[in-house]
Amino acid sequence: MSSLLKITWLIPALPFFGAVFIAVLLVSFKRTMNRLTKPISYLLMTCVVASTVISFILFQQHLSGQFALGDFYFLSRNFHIGLIVDNSSTISLTFVGIFMVIIMFSSFRLMPREQGYAGYFTFLGFIAASMFLLILNYNPLHAVLAG
Repeated sequence: MSSLLKITWLIPALPFFGAVFIAVLLVSFKRTMNRLTKPISYLLMTCVVASTVISFILFQQHLSGQFALGDFYFLSRNFHIGLIVDNSSTISLTFVGIFMVIIMFSSFRLMPREQGYAGYFTFLGFIAASMFLLILNYNPLHAVLAG
């Protein structure tokens, strides 16, 4: 298996952990974080751009494969997360990533930086991560209903 294929888990993980990091800081230091709108925007846009670049490189290399991240237990339910990478998923990942970057960049340029701006960008980070995971997950219904 290619080393690039082994880091495919980073595609949904980068925006997710970036959004979690900002969300924790936002809950802890709400007043300060609402003033730091540019660094928040840059961090989350960088996470989504990095995920898009990884998916584009996977598409350019025509890599494909299937592997499991493992079983996770949450609230007495078993969640099995497995990722599949093929040509159609890498094309979808690239277009979704470009779309999310366009949304984030236009929001950064056009939206007023007022109360709730940091939360909005954090929400966009969570949406990007969930869309990437939904595209890569080879059986999304099984992940929800397993148990």
